[in-house]
Amino acid sequence: MEGNWSWIGVAQVVTAIFSTLAALVALWVGIRSNRRSREALKVQTYLHLRSRFLDIYRELGRLDDSKADAVELQLAREAYWHHVWDEWYIANRLAPREFSGLWDGFFAAAVKSGYEQPALRAAFDELASKPNAGFGAYAQPMIRELRRQEDGSAQESPG
Repeated sequence: MEGNWSWIGVAQVVTAIFSTLAALVALWVGIRSNRRSREALKVQTYLHLRSRFLDIYRELGRLDDSKADAVELQLAREAYWHHVWDEWYIANRLAPREFSGLWDGFFAAAVKSGYEQPALRAAFDELASKPNAGFGAYAQPMIRELRRQEDGSAQESPG
């Protein structure tokens, strides 16, 4: 009878070892899958935001002309800044762990480029001029960041 118990004990140990190995493999697969899905989500988010930007870009008009001589043109330029807000908010507030690299790696430089365009700058200044209403109210953290970048680059430039 004692021999039967030793086989049962061995079987229990072997089962425990295989169960532990299966759990470790499942954990490894789960972690790997999670990383891949996060990467895929980043790519999907980036492509969606870029696609939306390209839709807006077609409507912006001449970027060296700060006067919007049509309501549609002014609305498109304002839509650009609302879109920038979406990029900033997603990357810096909503999901910074997943998306801050998108802002730091691409969107910040793209926004700086847009900020330098007279037409987009005029629309930004108009939207930001009302700190208690609409864009000027909810986008204050981003507005401060853009203005801080501008101040920093003005200090860095010689002359």
